[in-house]
Amino acid sequence: MKKEMLLAVLGLTVSIDCYIEQYSVDQEIAPILAHHADEIQEQLENIHRGTKKHGVWQFDWLPGYYVKYGLARIAGMEKIQRTIERCNLTALTVADKRVFPLKRQGKKLSNKNCAIVIETVQATSNPALLTLDEVTQLCTIMHETGYISMTGPMAKSGPNYIRIEDGRLCLIDTESTFDHSLLLKGFLRFIITHDFNQDVTQEALKHIFEEIKRSLRKKPAKTSWALKMIKQSLARQSGTPTWDYHRYIERFCNQLKENQ
Repeated sequence: MKKEMLLAVLGLTVSIDCYIEQYSVDQEIAPILAHHADEIQEQLENIHRGTKKHGVWQFDWLPGYYVKYGLARIAGMEKIQRTIERCNLTALTVADKRVFPLKRQGKKLSNKNCAIVIETVQATSNPALLTLDEVTQLCTIMHETGYISMTGPMAKSGPNYIRIEDGRLCLIDTESTFDHSLLLKGFLRFIITHDFNQDVTQEALKHIFEEIKRSLRKKPAKTSWALKMIKQSLARQSGTPTWDYHRYIERFCNQLKENQ
């Protein structure tokens, strides 16, 4: 991560001259944002003071875009994009996020004076189940960056990825936690928030369970907690199973118990 962006994520103010060109919003919406700068400023300050917690807004005067709080979203986007390029993860992309500095705050980069502007990611009208290759690439992102929020459609706030028209999966939540020590939590979160019949193929789901097994070899003390989470994921499933995942998971859980 660039030194300047790292400082920004830590809450320090830095010069934004080197970021204006790379991360500036499209010229067609810049005047609209400038016209509503006071409204944006108020929202950012409410979040910064803790008056409000939800730092994501959609405004009638800016259709097709989200305005968000938090420079960490840019830092996370950079981290994921570099990993996609370095590891040749052709099934993945990441939502493009831009910085809109509020002029009244001067030329310093901070969460209080910069809004994050994101064009709405359009989902394909023909969604498909996650394949083994796609889930393997999602897991690569997790291993390489420590990203632990690869949540699916069953999450309360919705999935953190969207399948777009060209077939790729677009990662949209880049403010999430990046922590390699919590990867087990990330894999368990994945199975808790996905429908085993409608969201993932049989091979893809088995891959996630193998990731859980590998994580537990490093942290065997977490086995009981993992078993509890797995049971919760089963309880959330509905509909007629497309394959006998109940028997597969039962055998899987028995193996975990034997290895405790």
